[in-house]
Amino acid sequence: MDIQSINTFSFGVNPIRVIVREGDPWFVASDVCAVLDHGNPRQVISRLDEDEKGVHIMDTLGGRQQMAIISESGLYSLVLTSRKPEARTFKKWVTSDVLPTIRRTGAYSIQGGFQVPQTLPEALRLAADLEEKRYALACKVESQAEEIQVLEPKAAAADAITRADDSLSMSEAAKTLGIGRQRLFDKMRAWGWIIPGSGDPTPYQVQIDRGNVTVRVIHYEDQHGRDRIYPKILITGKGLIALHKKLAQERGAFMIRPQHQREAS
Repeated sequence: MDIQSINTFSFGVNPIRVIVREGDPWFVASDVCAVLDHGNPRQVISRLDEDEKGVHIMDTLGGRQQMAIISESGLYSLVLTSRKPEARTFKKWVTSDVLPTIRRTGAYSIQGGFQVPQTLPEALRLAADLEEKRYALACKVESQAEEIQVLEPKAAAADAITRADDSLSMSEAAKTLGIGRQRLFDKMRAWGWIIPGSGDPTPYQVQIDRGNVTVRVIHYEDQHGRDRIYPKILITGKGLIALHKKLAQERGAFMIRPQHQREAS
């Protein structure tokens, strides 16, 4: 029989309800979205995998209602896509406070109800079982934390793309990619994006044709009152993704493969 329990925690003024289902924590989606400032919970939850979302009948002030819930993995996905500064603090609070508290109560680790051990061998077996589950959970949390760490730069680039009107200046693109502006120019020259040489940086036509960069002609008046123009290179959303991938490849981020792929090779 699936014994379910509901735990309510407080993140600041926000209540976070956690349902323990078959030994795993499930979070009330509306509570999490309120903390992470996701304005449309239904739309956000629809992007999660099927095994990361579900429903649960709960007693509320308005009576029994069907509430959307998300798994621990689903919660980390929402944290990763949140633009709110508190998202990182919230994730740390969940992993260092909420989950350990649930584990200490026994609800998170024990399935099918809890029976007090009557003999020393039974107590030892229970302690060993709990330690095994605790270790497995710690490994799972560590693995997910490493995955989030790998995905965070990609999420930052994607976030900048969605916030950009059409394209980014070189300074904005460099800041988003986490490198200096001059270093970005040097990389683009080395990768065949910008024509080498002195003067105003000029992109190769092939990069313009691919939609990676665009050029905006800037008109200005010099100190002698003469009209001048110079080309300003802008990085498109598509170009920003391409640059991010090339930088990640240099850092070795794309050398990490899932275990089943490594075993197959």
